[in-house]
Amino acid sequence: MVNVLALAFFKYADFFVPSALAALTHLGIRAPVDGLQVLLPIGLSFFVVQVISYLLDVNRGVAKPITDPVDFAVYMAYFPRITSGPIERARDFLPYLQNKRTINREQVSDSVVLILQGLVRKVVIADLLFIILPPRRV
Repeated sequence: MVNVLALAFFKYADFFVPSALAALTHLGIRAPVDGLQVLLPIGLSFFVVQVISYLLDVNRGVAKPITDPVDFAVYMAYFPRITSGPIERARDFLPYLQNKRTINREQVSDSVVLILQGLVRKVVIADLLFIILPPRRV
């Protein structure tokens, strides 16, 4: 419930702020506008729906509660979900976290190479193309 309330607050606070300011002004109360601006944290909707999915699966008994905080953090922050859509069901994903994970130098080396390749493609190729190509009007 707290998750949904936090999401509702951040998503709809800006909707109610102008009305609240108008009501306060009508009553003769001047409120500082800067203090009432609320920024929506990036990805909040994703995390709220993800934790609701986890709580539902645990409550229904189709997934066991996670006892390791690192496993829970991995479950919550694991974005690359291509086959299952944006929300991964706890009953499908948590068994993978229970398997023993081993990391060796070859995996770390391959990962660093992939990250550097992506960075070069973005910084060198994509940024240069953005500067060179004229904007396309749709």
